Amino acid sequence: MNKRIFIALTIVFTGACAFLFNSFYKEAKNTAISKLNEEQMIHARQAALGIEDFFATWTRDLNSLSKMDEIIDIDAVGKHYMKLFYEANQEQISSITRVDESGVIIHNFPQSSLLGIDISNQKHVRELLRDHIPVISDVFKAVEGFDAVALHVPVFKGSVFKGSIGILINFESIAKRYLDVIKIGKTGYAWVVSRDGVQLYSPTPGFTGKSVFETMKDSPPRMIMVNDMLKGHEGTAIYTFDGTGVRNVGQIREYAVYMPVHVGSTFWSIAVASAEQDVLSGLISFRNKLAFVICTLFICGMVFSTLGAKAWFIVKEEEKRKQAEKKLQESEQVAEKFSTLFHAAPFAMSLAATPDGVLYDVNQAWLDLAGFIRKEDVIGKTSVELGVIREEEQRERLINEFRQHGSVRNQEIATFTRAGTQLALLVNLDWVDIGGHKFILSSMQDITGRKEAEVALSMSREWFRTTLGSIGDAVIATDASGRITFINPIASKLTGWELEDAVGQPVQSIFQIINEQTRQGAENIVERVLRAGCIVNLANHTALISREGREIPIEDSAAPIKDSAGNIIGVVLVFHDVTEKRRAQEALEQSEEHYRSLFDNMLDGYAYCKMLFEEEEPKDFIYLNVNRAFETLTGLKNVIGKNVSEVIPGIRESDSELIEIYGRVAKTGVPEQFERYLEALGMWFSISIYSPRKEHFVAVFDVITERKQMEQQLRSSHNELDLRVRERTAELSVSNKALIEYAAKLEKLNEELQDFAFVAAHDLQEPLRKIQTFCDMAQKRCVSTLDSTGQEYLDRVIASASRMRQLVSDLLQFSRAASISEPFEAIDLVKAALEAADVFEDTIKETAGLIEIETMPQIDADEIQILRIFQNLIDNALKFRSEEPPRIVVYAKQDGTEICEIFVKDNGIGFDQKYAERIFKPFQKLHRRNEYAGTGIGLTICRKIAERHGGSIRAESEPGKGSTFIIRLPVKQYRLEAI
Repeated sequence: MNKRIFIALTIVFTGACAFLFNSFYKEAKNTAISKLNEEQMIHARQAALGIEDFFATWTRDLNSLSKMDEIIDIDAVGKHYMKLFYEANQEQISSITRVDESGVIIHNFPQSSLLGIDISNQKHVRELLRDHIPVISDVFKAVEGFDAVALHVPVFKGSVFKGSIGILINFESIAKRYLDVIKIGKTGYAWVVSRDGVQLYSPTPGFTGKSVFETMKDSPPRMIMVNDMLKGHEGTAIYTFDGTGVRNVGQIREYAVYMPVHVGSTFWSIAVASAEQDVLSGLISFRNKLAFVICTLFICGMVFSTLGAKAWFIVKEEEKRKQAEKKLQESEQVAEKFSTLFHAAPFAMSLAATPDGVLYDVNQAWLDLAGFIRKEDVIGKTSVELGVIREEEQRERLINEFRQHGSVRNQEIATFTRAGTQLALLVNLDWVDIGGHKFILSSMQDITGRKEAEVALSMSREWFRTTLGSIGDAVIATDASGRITFINPIASKLTGWELEDAVGQPVQSIFQIINEQTRQGAENIVERVLRAGCIVNLANHTALISREGREIPIEDSAAPIKDSAGNIIGVVLVFHDVTEKRRAQEALEQSEEHYRSLFDNMLDGYAYCKMLFEEEEPKDFIYLNVNRAFETLTGLKNVIGKNVSEVIPGIRESDSELIEIYGRVAKTGVPEQFERYLEALGMWFSISIYSPRKEHFVAVFDVITERKQMEQQLRSSHNELDLRVRERTAELSVSNKALIEYAAKLEKLNEELQDFAFVAAHDLQEPLRKIQTFCDMAQKRCVSTLDSTGQEYLDRVIASASRMRQLVSDLLQFSRAASISEPFEAIDLVKAALEAADVFEDTIKETAGLIEIETMPQIDADEIQILRIFQNLIDNALKFRSEEPPRIVVYAKQDGTEICEIFVKDNGIGFDQKYAERIFKPFQKLHRRNEYAGTGIGLTICRKIAERHGGSIRAESEPGKGSTFIIRLPVKQYRLEAI
């Protein structure tokens, strides 16, 4: 074996071993990376689920707090609840905050100094105020110096947004719990980024709180991963970055996975990354073992290859010797084989000894083609002498080309048979060497039939062009390269291109189409047909752009043009203008939409049915279509396509007459209208029936069960009422006279009683004033002569007189509420409430209180007495206030158009609901006289005024949670006032 072959084998085996080593090592590395990514993904998913559960738990806790009335009103109890919540969770949260609906802090524990600070400019607070949903902030540096994240949930009072309650969480506790524990290998770490690109957590000092677009701007591969993270995607990534400023190393290649963390209404994204060195360190042992195995294979391969090469060379030398012997034997058989092939060939062949065409030999096919029987008749003569070729010029052209090129290929010539029949032949000429002698080999193929077919094809094409030019659709034909070969007049008119200008042009230059909706260019339909080899239709909403720029909506299809062998030789496009069709279709759609809207929204039930006959008798019918009102009125669902006997079992037996009526209308076409009770459904119906076509009917109906019941009740009530009126008329005629006499006595007695109460209360005022006056004089003049006991007695007399005077005053007011009144007229409740509130202006200022008066309607009432009700209720609210500044809310709700409910709500000390009736009784108090001033008749006066107006008053309260007084008054007064 020579040196070159040995070197070649060495190079081949070296390359093969290197390829195997690289393949196995690369596969092992990829496997290690896949396992690393799986482990990273597990850690990332555990961290993500942990963080999501962490915030979901806190959100649930805050949602529970936000629904408490004490938290909503942020009263003393609510503040105490917030304090308890903080103390129970202070290891995880640093503060708890209540923010009002404008973004101002109204309570914070433990940092009370933050009260009144407006935080509405913070991004997460803006989102909360805008969307009223739970929000979570990005990580920020808290005033205490630690990284923190805020969680806020909205607070609602009913459906009214009242701000939020939130907590401040030390993000370091989250990081230690879920992120610091992620350690994969020696370099593994995790980092978290917000939806806006802010790094919420990073083990790299100084990166937390900064934008990833700033910290990672020098690493484009990492930015690709970050952009995908910010879209909320999950995936893996490989990137390289300069670690000089991070770990004091050069280029670092890392493998990472990332996935979203859904928190509240936003999401974060967590990434877990490990350096390539962690992967490679685990492959060192595998790499060494693999190198040893590959080296062993290399040595063994070289030894066996050397021995095999030597054996191969010995075999090759023996094969060369045998091949030489075989060629010698084959050369002796060439002449014999050529002769056999020459004479057995199915097409005409001849041998000529000289270039002038003198025939040396011809085969039987040549004789058959030329019309000769014996070879002796043609050997030694030329084709011209035999009359086969009659044009000397044609013969000279063949000879000259043969002399110039040494061969002739596929030349078409005209020849004649011995009988004079003209043929078209395809001729090939070549030199052949037979037994050391050169001959001209001529092979001829009869193409007469093909030429005749070409002529017929030409005529067919002309007919095709004439036909396509006269049809009503536009037609464009192309060749296999997509260039136009034909365009008919309709296509010329639509595209704006004439035939002579369009032929040879690429089809996309002439047939320019776009999508009407997207305004984008449509796919080249010819290219699509050439690719698919089948008929293709244009997509909907396709428009043709003509040469002049007109936009024409079209419909079309394209089909391949195939030859007899099935090969695609072009494409034909057929299309037409659908402008008028589209207008008609739009009109039809509008009509159908109008019908469908009427059908679906009509209040009457509608059923379109087909009647089923047996021996000309109606037996059943099928529901073909029903509207929504059908289902609403009957309660029957999913009836379309079903028989009525299936939908309403037993109807043919219980309501056979109904089916007879339907059958009669479906058969005769005469409409009918009637009212009927359907026993199977237990309802009355008013039904109109007509027949749109034979054996079909439409039933339009309404349920009148309630009307029928009311008619029956009305008839019964009318009869009963008529009887009672007759009886009662007889009774009233007897008692009416006695009643009139009694009413007169009662009216006089009532006047005397009211006058007495008024006079008594008024006359008692004078002696009480004298008692109080003389007591004041005695206190001033005799103070030095009275001892402590005497002074105490005098003080008690003064206090008793004052209280007696107040009782008399209240009694006088009570008497006036029952007797003295103004006529009812339309009054403004807001104005009355404002006038009542002005009376207590000084008290409100002293107590830092607030009276809120909301919009209220006008009602018919006595304005002075309504003002008195507001004064008494506001006075009560201020008198029985709690330690907090009093807050009184006055508002109203209207129950339809008849009744107005007026609410006076306070945040006072409240009372047990069991005393809700007692407080309205005269001189009834729930507290001792020395605790709260008053006589206990104020609420009695309120009830008296409400009853005089034909209304009522009640109270709802709970100790420590304030009271609400509800006054129900008629909006309009139709009764006569009491005298």
